[in-house]
Amino acid sequence: MLRFLLVFIFRLLLVAVGGGLAALAGVAIAIRSPNPTPEKPLIAHLLPSLDPEVAASNPAASPTEATETATPVQSTSQLGAAEQEKLEAELKQLEAKLKKLPNRRANRQKIAQLNQQIAEIEQQLHPEPPPVASTPFFSPEQKTATLPSDALFADTSGDLRPEAGPILDKIARELKNYPKTTVRIWAHTDGAGQARNNRILSFRQAQAIAQYLSSALGDGYHWLVVGYGETRPLVPNDTPVNLQRNRRIEIAVE
Repeated sequence: MLRFLLVFIFRLLLVAVGGGLAALAGVAIAIRSPNPTPEKPLIAHLLPSLDPEVAASNPAASPTEATETATPVQSTSQLGAAEQEKLEAELKQLEAKLKKLPNRRANRQKIAQLNQQIAEIEQQLHPEPPPVASTPFFSPEQKTATLPSDALFADTSGDLRPEAGPILDKIARELKNYPKTTVRIWAHTDGAGQARNNRILSFRQAQAIAQYLSSALGDGYHWLVVGYGETRPLVPNDTPVNLQRNRRIEIAVE
C-alpha cells in the first residue's frame, strides 16, 4: 500500500513538472514568434456585440454612426392643388371677360391689361413658356416678318392667345429700332369658310396685333391694318398643311 502511494505521488510530480516546463516553453515561443493573424476568442464569435472591433464595423451595432452618415431627402416645392384650381378659375374669368370686350380703340388699354394678367397666370401654371425665336424678325435687308396665325390666335378667332405675348413683345422691341415709321400689318386666312367671314376675321386679327404693338410702343408710329381674308393664298387650299401655311400674319416696316 505504501509502495503504491509513493508511485502515485512520483507520477503526479512528473506531470506537474512537465506541464510547467511546457507552459514556459510556450511563453518563450510566443514572445519570439507571435502569430500575425491571431484567432479571436470563441466568445467573440458567439457574441459579436461584445467585441468592440465587430461592433464598430457593424452598422446595426453603431446607431450613432448610421444616423450621422444618413443623407436627408430634399423635397421640391410645387404648386399646390388648391392654388392651381384657384389660378385656373381666375384664368377662365379673365378669358371670358376678354371675349366680351369689343376690339375697339377705346378698349385698347383694358385689352392689353387683361392679356398681361392672363399671360402672368399662364406663366405660373406652366413655368416653361414657349420658346421665342432667337433670330431677329427684322433686319436692315429684310424688314418684313411673316408669322403663322396659329401661333397668335386660336382657330377662327380674332382674340390673341396668351402665348402670343412673348412673340409680340419681341417684335415690339425690334420695332423700337425703327421709330417714326409706318408699320404695315396684313392678315390672311385660309380658304375654308365663307369669303366675307374670312375678310372680317383677318381684319380683326390684324387690328388686335396693331393694338397690342401700339400699346407697347406708344405714339410715334403709323399703323396700316389690312385684312385680306383668303384672297392672297401662298399655296392652294387643298391640304391641311397648305391651309395652315395660308393662315399667316405679315408685319412690315415701311
